[in-house]
Amino acid sequence: MSRRYLLDTSFLVDALHDGMRLPAAIEKSETVYLSEVAIGEFKAGLDDTHRGRRNREALEAFLRLPNVVEITLTSATTDLYAKVFRSLHAAGHPIPVNDIWLAAQALEHGAVLVSRDRHFEAVANLRTLIPECVQPNRIGKNQ
Repeated sequence: MSRRYLLDTSFLVDALHDGMRLPAAIEKSETVYLSEVAIGEFKAGLDDTHRGRRNREALEAFLRLPNVVEITLTSATTDLYAKVFRSLHAAGHPIPVNDIWLAAQALEHGAVLVSRDRHFEAVANLRTLIPECVQPNRIGKNQ
């Protein structure tokens, strides 16, 4: 069964820096969502060095892959954000604000959230995947 995945910034950084690639299950999935929130966070970490330019090019190449869909915030996202925010704070498990947005988008799109951050496990009904590693030599390399 094909799955839909939404990539958290922490995983995106691991996957794109210096031409890394996604694990096969994600790379071959039906849809890989990339949120404008994660894209903004990723770009915020780039500088004007050769490495920064190379990583920006890797992001642009990744966004051109046929199964990658860039998603934006919607009214449904804001409703889910509010619900997740209130639930986490009531339980005493707040997480970073941008991660609440990503969790809300994963819930909205029925996607598995891929991250190396375990705090997403505190979000009710959110399916998460914490990959063991990222494989070298694919994204951004002659794609």
